[in-house]
Amino acid sequence: MAALRRKWSLAPLPHDEIKMQHVGMDKHSEKKPNPLVRDGHERAARIEYASAALTHLVSTPSVMAMAVGVDRRQLRDGENAIIWAFRLLMERFEFSLNNEHERVGIVICDNDNSEDSRMRTAMYAGTVWTDLPNIAETVMFVPSHHSPGVQLADFVVGAASRWWNFRDSKYLQIIRPILRTDGKGNWRGAGLKSFRSPDYPDLDG
Repeated sequence: MAALRRKWSLAPLPHDEIKMQHVGMDKHSEKKPNPLVRDGHERAARIEYASAALTHLVSTPSVMAMAVGVDRRQLRDGENAIIWAFRLLMERFEFSLNNEHERVGIVICDNDNSEDSRMRTAMYAGTVWTDLPNIAETVMFVPSHHSPGVQLADFVVGAASRWWNFRDSKYLQIIRPILRTDGKGNWRGAGLKSFRSPDYPDLDG
């Protein structure tokens, strides 16, 4: 990732944080910085950067991608979209840790989240299908501009979001090789989970 940042002349972290949303944003300000726009990169170049970041993930050994989408229209009274997504994501993380041989995982999230306390509670409670014994301690919250891993996770979420919100699957197609799969090799529901809806793209491979 450092090589990618150098190629695009971005300042080292914690400066010049890049998020998936920066690809579609045409503005830059001190309050809402967008280094790609600041440096004069047009939309096509910003798309190239996002594609390069996702390609970097695919080429990194041992990386597995998972994303959960929650259609708020499917929520019932009192249900929270963030907590549902978090539970479903942790469930899949737990399954992946205990898939072949027992491993321990750590969950690191962006600290800019109003639901952090409820996320911790959800971690202790587990899900309908499983407890979460292989996830160590609790959720760790860090500022995303200090964590390359959190920033790359943002690109995975952005790839899924582009499909669910805009029917643009080109970014998901890039990370298709690293989407988590179940024992039968299916990524639908395993690596990409659509909450209460069979809403999945047609991806090659």
